[in-house]
Amino acid sequence: MAAQVTFLTTSFGQFAFRFVPKVVRAMIPSEVIGTYFLISNGTPVYIGRSDHCLQSRLSKHPLLGYASHFVWEPCRSSLHAFYLEAFWFHQLQDSSDLLNTIHPARPLGFDYPCPFCNTKDIDALQFALY
Repeated sequence: MAAQVTFLTTSFGQFAFRFVPKVVRAMIPSEVIGTYFLISNGTPVYIGRSDHCLQSRLSKHPLLGYASHFVWEPCRSSLHAFYLEAFWFHQLQDSSDLLNTIHPARPLGFDYPCPFCNTKDIDALQFALY
């Protein structure tokens, strides 16, 4: 069963952009830490993050040409990016379309556990991100 992603309209909006290097470089400032997921045929297929430069990571990603769109979220720290990546991973891990099946690694130097491994409660996300 394919994972379904619902985009809710909010005051800040969330969009999927064409996954080509030119668009990545135009949409993401350099040296921004962040989390992303890649979409193919309307379905999320890969979840990832960059603890250093999201623009560089995505503009040279091995799935360029396979995934058609990307969604990204800037993060204030590597730990914040890890928590968001882990949240998305746990939401989509049962999808047969997801290419990365190994749990996201913690950022270097952080020993904090994933708050979603023991619970899939939205309260864990609020604790982790705020």
